Amino acid sequence: MPSYVAALELRIEKLERRLTYARSRKASVALHEQDGPPAVEHPQDRKDSLANIRAAIHRKAERKRENSDVNALVSDFGYMSINATTRDFEPTLSNMTFARLMLAAVTNDPLPDPQTPGLPAKQTAHAIVHYYMINIYPLFPLFQETVLLSALDDMYQQDRNVSSTNKWLVYMVLAIGSMAQSRSNHDECYKNGVEFVSHALQFADRALQLGSVSQIQSLALFTQYSTLDPAHFDSWQLIGATCRAVVDLGFHQDPVTQGQTDRVALDMRRKTFYCVYALDRAISMVHARAFSFSDDSINVDLPAMSGIGRIASVAGTITGPQSHDPAILLFQLRRIQSHWYQTLIQSDPNQPIEGADGDTASFIWQVCQDMREWDESLPETLPIGIRELFNLELKYSYVYCLAPSARAPVMTAYGRVLIFEYAIAYLDHVYGIATHGSPDPNPSFYTYHDALRVFFMGSQFMAVLRDAGDAILAGASVPVPLSLPGKAPPPPLPTRTSNEDNLTRSIRCLERVKLTLQKYGERWLDAQSLLQSFDTLSEGLIKDLKAKQQQENITMLNHEAVGLQLEPASYELVDTNEGASTTDVTVGWEIEFLVPLAKGDLTRDLLNDGRFLISEEEQEFMLGATEGYSARKNIANLLKEVGIPAVHRDISDLEALDIADRYAVWWVRSEVLYTALDSDEVGLELSSRKLPANELAFAELDQVLRLTRNNVLVRVSRHCGLHVHVDASVLDLNEQRHFVCLYLIIENVLFSLCHPSRRESEWCCPVYESSRLAYEANSLIAQGGQDSNCGEWPHDAVMPDRMRLMHRAIHDLGSGQLRSGLLQPYVPDTRNALAMKFVGQGKYTFEFRHFQGSFDSALIQHWTRVCLALVKAAKGLTGHRQHPASQTYDVFYRVSCRPEAEAWKCLLRVLDLGDCIPFWELVRSSYAPSPEYGPDGHSKSVSEGRRRLASQYLARAE
Repeated sequence: MPSYVAALELRIEKLERRLTYARSRKASVALHEQDGPPAVEHPQDRKDSLANIRAAIHRKAERKRENSDVNALVSDFGYMSINATTRDFEPTLSNMTFARLMLAAVTNDPLPDPQTPGLPAKQTAHAIVHYYMINIYPLFPLFQETVLLSALDDMYQQDRNVSSTNKWLVYMVLAIGSMAQSRSNHDECYKNGVEFVSHALQFADRALQLGSVSQIQSLALFTQYSTLDPAHFDSWQLIGATCRAVVDLGFHQDPVTQGQTDRVALDMRRKTFYCVYALDRAISMVHARAFSFSDDSINVDLPAMSGIGRIASVAGTITGPQSHDPAILLFQLRRIQSHWYQTLIQSDPNQPIEGADGDTASFIWQVCQDMREWDESLPETLPIGIRELFNLELKYSYVYCLAPSARAPVMTAYGRVLIFEYAIAYLDHVYGIATHGSPDPNPSFYTYHDALRVFFMGSQFMAVLRDAGDAILAGASVPVPLSLPGKAPPPPLPTRTSNEDNLTRSIRCLERVKLTLQKYGERWLDAQSLLQSFDTLSEGLIKDLKAKQQQENITMLNHEAVGLQLEPASYELVDTNEGASTTDVTVGWEIEFLVPLAKGDLTRDLLNDGRFLISEEEQEFMLGATEGYSARKNIANLLKEVGIPAVHRDISDLEALDIADRYAVWWVRSEVLYTALDSDEVGLELSSRKLPANELAFAELDQVLRLTRNNVLVRVSRHCGLHVHVDASVLDLNEQRHFVCLYLIIENVLFSLCHPSRRESEWCCPVYESSRLAYEANSLIAQGGQDSNCGEWPHDAVMPDRMRLMHRAIHDLGSGQLRSGLLQPYVPDTRNALAMKFVGQGKYTFEFRHFQGSFDSALIQHWTRVCLALVKAAKGLTGHRQHPASQTYDVFYRVSCRPEAEAWKCLLRVLDLGDCIPFWELVRSSYAPSPEYGPDGHSKSVSEGRRRLASQYLARAE
C-alpha cells in the first residue's frame, strides 16, 4: 500500500509543478494586458491583441497538459491508491474528479446514454424498491430505509433540494433491483437496470466525493451493481476502492469514545463497514485473490442483533418490520470464511497455525464445525430465498476449505468423498434455482459470481474424480478419520436424496454444471466463456464416464435378461461411419394444435384474454370448416418479425421471401381433419424448417412455440400429434434396414414413453401390427413359410415368427421397397407410427409420429433426443464375439423383454440417455385419462366440454 501512495504523491507533485507554471504564465499575461489601453476605449484592439492570443494559447496548452496528466494517472491507477480524506479531487477545483478517475479504471464496456428523461412510472419504481427491500436489503443494510423512501418521494414530487447523493441512492437501488430480477441480457429487467445506472452516473461526481460517509455507501452500492453487470464494470477494482475509503475514514475501527456516540449512528456505521467487509470477502474468495485488509487490522463489533427498523409505507406496497438479522448472519459467516481463507490460502504455510498445534486437519475440521453450528443456529423465520442462499454458501465453503491448498496439499480419501458429495449437493441445488421455470422473480441476490462458483465447484468435482474416480464411483466405504482428543470431529456426509449409483450421479452432475452455466450465459456473456472452458475440460471425463456407464448397463442386461443364457460380451455404442456422415444430421417437427373461434359460448375470460382468436365470420372453408387463414397469417408474421422465415399459404410465399427450398422455412398449415372433430375450433399445424440437430435448433423451436402461445390462444387435444423428422441420409441402405429392424424390436417400449391415448390412435399405428411389412409376414405365416437364419437377428429361439420374417424381408428390400413398406398401412384410413417421408431431391426423413401434441419445448427436445439416438444406434455396437448387427439386436431384444416399468429405463441407458430418466419419470407420472373426451373420443356434452376446454388453453409462456 505505501508504494501505491508514493506513486500517487509523485504524480500529484508533478501536476502541482505544472499548474504552478501555468498560473505564473497566466499572471504575466494578465500584467501585459494591464499595460495596454483600456478595454472600453478600444474593444476591437483588445480582442485582437497579442496578449489575448497568447493567453488563449497558454490556456489551451494548460488544458492539454492537464488532460495528459489525467491520462497518465488513469494509466497507472492500478498501481496507486487515493486517500479518501483528500480534497484535491473535488468537482469545483478541477475538471478531474475522483468519480471520473474511478469510472476510467472500473469500466469495461461503456454504458449507453440514458434513453429516458428520468424515473419510471411510480408504480414500477415502487415494485422494484419493494423487491430490493425484500431480497437484498436484509443482507446489505447499507443505508437507512427512510432516507431511500423520502428521496424517492421527493424526486417524484420534483423537489429540487434532493441531493446528488440521494439521487445516486435512488437510481442505484432501482438499477440493482431491476438487474437482480433479470434472467437474460435481452429482457426488460436488464435494459432497465442499464438505463437506471446510466442515470445514476450523472450524479457520480458528488456521490463519490472523497471524505464522506456517503462515499462509502455509494461505492458499496456501485460494487453491488457491478456483481450483476460484469459486462460494464469490474467488481474487483470497485471493492478495492471501497475498502480503501473504509480504511481512510477509519471505519475499520470502532470509535474510541463509544459512550459519547449516538447508538443509532454507531450501529449504522458498523452495518456499513460489515456490508463492505462481506462484499470484499465474497469477491476476493471467488477470484482467489487477497483480501483488501486483514482481520488483524479491524476492530469492529457486529451491529446489534435486535436492530429492527420499520419501513414507511410506499403506496401500500412496503410496510411492516424488516429484520436486519439476515445481514448479521451473513456477517458472521463471512468472518468464519475470512478466518480459514486467510489461514489456508493467504498465510505462510511454513508458519504454524495458531491454536491448532500445527495440525492442519484439526483446523479444517474445526472451521467446518463452526460453519455447521452457524447453519444449525439459523432461525426458522428466515425467508426461504435467503435460507437457500445460506445453504449454498455453506456447501461452497465446505468444498473450498477442504480443497487442496498450500497448507494441506495432500487430500485424504474421506476428504475426497466429502468434496464429491458436497459438490453434487451444491450443483444440484444451484441448478434447480438457476433453471426454475417459475414466472416469479429471482428468489434472492444471485450474481455473476454464482457462475464463477459453479465453475469452481465443477472443477473441484472433476479433480476428485480424476484423482480417485474408480473408488468413488464404486461407492467403496471410506473410514472416517479419527479426531484428536478435545478436537472437532470431521464433518459428516450430506444426506443423499436418491439411491442412484455414483456413476449416474456424476454424469448428471457434470451435465448440470454445463446446463447451469448455459443458463447463466443467457444473463451474463462472461458465463459463456466459463461454459466453453468447462466443456473443454470435462469433455474427456464425461465421455469416459458414459462409456463406463454403458458398459455396466450392457453387462447388467447380459446377466439379467429374461430367459437368455448367452455368454456376456462387451458392448459400446459407436459413432463410426461407413456410408454417410452424422455430423450434418438435420431434424424437423410437425406440431398440431387447435385455435378457437370467437364464439359467444366461449368464456368471457378467454374472449377478453387479448390473444388472437379466429373470427366467427371468417369464410374460407374447406369441407365445411374454416382453414384458419387469419390465424396462420398472424403466426407467420410473428415469426418473420423475429427473423424466422415462415409462410402460411403456398409456394408464392416462398417467392416473396426469395427462398427456393420449401424445407428452409416454417409452414403454418391447416389441419382440416382435426377441425372436423370440433366445429368451435380450427386445427392448425406448425411445420418447421430443416434445422441442424443442436442447441440452436431447440432454441429456435422454443422461440416459435413461445411466440405462438403468447400471441394466439391455442391448446392441444388427444387428437393432436407431434411428428419428429430425422434425416435418413445419415444412414446408408444397409444401416437403414438395421434401423427399421431395431425399431420393430423396441416399438412397444417407445410407445411407453408416450401418452396412453396415442397407442389407440389411428394416426400412429404400430408398424409391427399395421404396416405392409407386417401384412406380408402374416401372409407367409399363414402359408406355412419359415425364415432362414441370416445371422442378423437375435439368437433367442422364442422370438415371434412374425418378427423374424419381417427382419428377413427387410434385409432383402431395396430403398424404394423399404420406404413403401413403412409408408403403406394395410389397415384402411390409418397411418404407421414410423414412416419415411420425401423431403425433396431424393432425400427422405424418418418420421416418428408416436408422440402427443405439445407446446413444451423441453418435452419435445427430450423426445427428439430419443429419436436421434435410435437412428444413431443403427450404426451398430462394437464387439469381439458377434456381428455388430446381431449384437445390437440382442441388446435391444433383451430390453424389450423386460416389464414396461423397467424396459424404457434400460432403453434410455442403452441409447446413452440415462441422464434423461428423471425427466421421463416426471412425464410418465403426469399421464392421466383426459377429462375432455369420453371413451369414444367425443365430448361428453357440449356445455360440459366447453367448460372443460376453457381451462385447457395454454397460458402465456414466461
